[in-house]
Amino acid sequence: EARSRPSLLSRSDVVRAENDLPGTTDWMLTNTRIDPVTRYRCPWIEGYCSQTSLRAGERLAIAVSTNPPSPFVIDIYRMGYYGGAGARLIWQSPELPGMHQATPRPTPGTNMVEAQWVRSLSVTPDASWPPGDYLLKLVGNAGQQQHTWTTSWGVSTRMVGGLIMGHGDDAGLRMPPAVAPIQV
Repeated sequence: EARSRPSLLSRSDVVRAENDLPGTTDWMLTNTRIDPVTRYRCPWIEGYCSQTSLRAGERLAIAVSTNPPSPFVIDIYRMGYYGGAGARLIWQSPELPGMHQATPRPTPGTNMVEAQWVRSLSVTPDASWPPGDYLLKLVGNAGQQQHTWTTSWGVSTRMVGGLIMGHGDDAGLRMPPAVAPIQV
């Protein structure tokens, strides 16, 4: 028996229905600090995802560093309208043991940074996770907080906006010429 593919309209209806659900503002950071030496890092709790984009069934590895080593949790929020709240809690980890991981250093000549940290946790979103942009909120046992993010089912302009918001400052954001040939 032939199976029909879902239409774009039905997919947009799913997203619209998801965004109509009640949300929360708990995704926002309320206890942040930056390292006074670097003036941009939060070494008390920081992390990254193994991928910026994934599909249902693909594994997402999350690496977290806490300094000093201390327990933490990960809250995963789907970003959306949600009555103006901005996000909905999709998943929360149990308390995880934290560990201090080495500060990544830029590679000479390229200034690229690769943090080869030990994985703290892997999550495998299933089909119940609606497509969209996901924000991971890392919360240490002393209340320190940090964000990292990923996108389910493809990169979007919202994720690019989140990258700019996360890595830009009052002076703007410098992009490689191949990405942005005109610097403003």
